[in-house]
Amino acid sequence: MNNQPLIYSFVAKEKVVLAEQNWFSGNTRTVAIQCLAKLPSNSNKFTYSCDGHTFNFLVEKCFVFLVVANKGFGWSAPFVFLERVKEDFVQQYGSTIADEGPRLKEHMQYCINHPEEISKLTDFIDMKGIVMDNIEKVLDRCEKIELIVDKTETLHFEVGPISKLSNRMYAIRDMQAPTSMDSPMLFLMQPLHPLNTVDAADGRGDQTLHPNGVVRDVQLISPRPNRNELKFDHVAKKFSLPIKDAARDLKVSVSTLKFRCRELGIPKWPYRKIQSLETLIETMLELAPFGFQHMIGKVREEIEAIKLNPTLEIKYETERLRQEIYDSKYKRRRTSEFTS
Repeated sequence: MNNQPLIYSFVAKEKVVLAEQNWFSGNTRTVAIQCLAKLPSNSNKFTYSCDGHTFNFLVEKCFVFLVVANKGFGWSAPFVFLERVKEDFVQQYGSTIADEGPRLKEHMQYCINHPEEISKLTDFIDMKGIVMDNIEKVLDRCEKIELIVDKTETLHFEVGPISKLSNRMYAIRDMQAPTSMDSPMLFLMQPLHPLNTVDAADGRGDQTLHPNGVVRDVQLISPRPNRNELKFDHVAKKFSLPIKDAARDLKVSVSTLKFRCRELGIPKWPYRKIQSLETLIETMLELAPFGFQHMIGKVREEIEAIKLNPTLEIKYETERLRQEIYDSKYKRRRTSEFTS
């Protein structure tokens, strides 16, 4: 029995065995039925090991295919056999299920008599598994890289005010520094003078008058809003802008704005839809300034509706209108090129 690579096989529907083939007597069938009753539902391939044998299960919809093999036959080769059985079973399912028993015997004999072919298929399955694992690792790594980029962008916006505050503190320290450093205690004994400020002529912020007469700019730091302070009304006013411009106007990072939009129930920034409809209006005005007034009004109403509910998609009628106008514009251009 130990020298035979394939020992027992069956086809079952859920927990009921429909057809089977057993080449040896023993408790193999009993153990297989017990394993069938305990199959988990989170995968379609399972392998149990017992007494030097592997119990290999392949699940396809409500059907379960099993083969019991010696451990020396390998871990992938039994599933090559099960794939053959599954394909044959699906093709022959129109006939009586009882006929599948002898077919199991034929498949088992074929796998035993063609070890080289089974070995090649086994190598292919193993290589396919390695490739799929590598693809999953790459995808997981890409997701981690995107997360790092978002965190870096958020950190950049959060560090900005701190950097400006630090520069301002250094500027104030320089303005209060003594002109001579002959005495080490002179700097500590220097009294603090109030800052003399003058209005900036170019509107860049306050200008501080240095004791030496040098005028230095002191940038005023405007605090960035907390993410929870961004209400729907504030965000909706920026829907007509690209998301990068909107984030800059709202003084938040792009990743923060995207995260807040998801919290507000906005799965996708609606700028492209709004821009598409506005381009449609411009095209209609270009073709016939007074001929599309009714349709232009409808498109503008649709833009306002999308601003109120960004989850709305462009209406089918509007898509058809856009295609018709595009075709008309294209025909006019071709006609003008032909006549000229």
